[in-house]
Amino acid sequence: MTLVMRSSQPKVADGRGEGMSALRNRPGNIEARFDAVSRPMLEKRQSPRRKMVLPVKVSIDRVTHLAHTVDITNTGARLGALRTQLQPGMIISLQRGSHKAKFRVAWIRQLAPNEVQAGVECLEPQNNFWGVDLCDPEGESKKDMQKFLSLISDRSKSTSRQKRVSEVASPKKRF
Repeated sequence: MTLVMRSSQPKVADGRGEGMSALRNRPGNIEARFDAVSRPMLEKRQSPRRKMVLPVKVSIDRVTHLAHTVDITNTGARLGALRTQLQPGMIISLQRGSHKAKFRVAWIRQLAPNEVQAGVECLEPQNNFWGVDLCDPEGESKKDMQKFLSLISDRSKSTSRQKRVSEVASPKKRF
């Protein structure tokens, strides 16, 4: 059972009577407006984004600026800390370590008078441009978490052993 807001009164859609598609297409329905706005962006995205802050050098007309990624994909990134003027469609060069590639500015968001974020797409795809394996982000997170838990567990066991050894070596005197 789903609760759908229509104007100011809730309406329950339970499959009897009006179908969900009829409810979604009503003029006052917030969900329908949200779906219409969010779906096109999801359909355009070719690969999942992964939040990652990596330093990059941005070269525009032979002038180099320092910036960082906010999130990355195999085909592009969202850049932050840009302190130069960019325009959608501009071709820029990014350098990450020894890797260099040309990117097209897809969009720009002004964060402050002197700072912008930009979405960029790679024009020269390279293997592992970012120096990060983006194949299985969930699998990587699980592996990292397992390593972390194992490390904590090992430390906990080590601390417990040390405590027991010190208790045996120096028993408390009772008077």
